[in-house]
This record gives sequence, structure tokens and C-alpha cells, in this order.
Amino acid sequence: MKTNKVFVTGMKKIKKWKKSTPIIWLPWYKKSVGIVMDMTEDTIRDFAIRNELVGVKVCTVSGLWSGLKLVVP
Repeated sequence: MKTNKVFVTGMKKIKKWKKSTPIIWLPWYKKSVGIVMDMTEDTIRDFAIRNELVGVKVCTVSGLWSGLKLVVP
């Protein structure tokens, strides 16, 4: 799906910043909202693992959104 392609393209650009130790917060719709998207917490975590990033914090952003904090180990 298009959302996933946009995510991967954007994250590959961010990966180049690794030497500056970025902190990246990425949101997704909560499953309980019922909005079907190809961007989920699993999508984000899978990409992070494959690209040497670590998910360190999950938070509720709003009634619709959750977020994951990624860092460079």
C-alpha cells in the first residue's frame, strides 16, 4: 500500500542521520479506532529492527493515535 512505501522512503532518509543520534516518534491509528491502515506498530517495529533502530517507548497520543519512540542504540 502507498502509506507503507511513503514510510519506508522517509525512514531510509532518516537512517542517514544515525551519526547524530536522532530520536524519532512515529504514530499510527489505534486498532480500536477501526481505521484499517497498512501502517501499524508492527510495521514500524519490523522496519526498526531491520534498520538498526530500537523502539524504547510507546505512548498514547490521543484517542485515535499511539506512538513509538525509536532511537539509535
